[in-house]
Amino acid sequence: MKNERFICKIYQIFFQFMNIKSLFYIIFIAFLFCECSKKSDDYDYGMSITIPKIVGTPAGEFSNEELNLCKASNAFQIKILEQFFKQNPNQNIALSSLYLFANLANDTLFDSYFKLLYENFNITDYSTENISQKYDSIRSIIRKIDSSLHLQSSFDTLQKQSLTISQSTDFLLLYDDAVQLQKADYDNQKEVFSLSNEFKVYESEEETVAEVPLGNANYSLVMIKPKGDLTAYIENFTELQYMNLIDSLRTQNVNIVFPKLQFTTANLNLTFPIFENMTGIEDIIALKLNCRVTGISPTYAMLKTRECNDDKHLTKSTITDRITFDRDFIFLLRGRYSNIILLLGVFID
Repeated sequence: MKNERFICKIYQIFFQFMNIKSLFYIIFIAFLFCECSKKSDDYDYGMSITIPKIVGTPAGEFSNEELNLCKASNAFQIKILEQFFKQNPNQNIALSSLYLFANLANDTLFDSYFKLLYENFNITDYSTENISQKYDSIRSIIRKIDSSLHLQSSFDTLQKQSLTISQSTDFLLLYDDAVQLQKADYDNQKEVFSLSNEFKVYESEEETVAEVPLGNANYSLVMIKPKGDLTAYIENFTELQYMNLIDSLRTQNVNIVFPKLQFTTANLNLTFPIFENMTGIEDIIALKLNCRVTGISPTYAMLKTRECNDDKHLTKSTITDRITFDRDFIFLLRGRYSNIILLLGVFID
């Protein structure tokens, strides 16, 4: 009789243990299911700005609220690319959404749009004064980090029905072999930069990517050449893909050949994208954009007087591996330590 009671007790303890263990497994599996069920769109909200890379770098001067504004700009910048490209076929295009936002911060015409946009990025003070001050600070820090990078954006006209913005970008390629342009092997009528050194590059079945540090190397020019149809590639280009491409870059001794990015395009059509939470937006925001982009060759005086702790990426070297941007490609200027996108465009070669 005692043995039977003992055995029953053992069974009770065993089943209690199994129930607890089963409950644990159920909770654990449910957690994994919830995590895996998240939409990839969740990543398309400025998540390319990474705090760990900012700490201890010049980009560490940005406040958390300023970084949130930059996150909003990144998400907007990539989301608008497809529509911007399709609205202006066969034209060179470039846009700095960060500087566009700074222009519009003082205008109350589009408050409802930006309020809904900023809600995704933990920005609670939508007041014109606060947002304007933050954008002024962001632009000041950008200039302080590298004064050789010149970004300007201003109103030509300021009326809701006929809004026109003009933007200009000048960036410096501080390399010995950037002093003089060369004739392209693939087209003698075209002049190209041919830079040989250690650069970060990536190549896959879908694209070829190269990153060229600019000025004092805090910012860089990133070029993305799809191996297939450019339009189809842009249609599927997301911020998550941008993050993956940047993370996939690896340093390699290489010769990078690319056209001189110098163009002016006027009267471009630009329509603001609608994010998922913008159900209350009634008016579609559309404006005209004039853009100018210039990649600047250094003078010998610049090269002689440059101040840089590590000149390794600036000096010419003998390289045999080559990456050539000989057809249409996406290009962007980004903060190398913050991933802030300063400019995004498409170059039609």
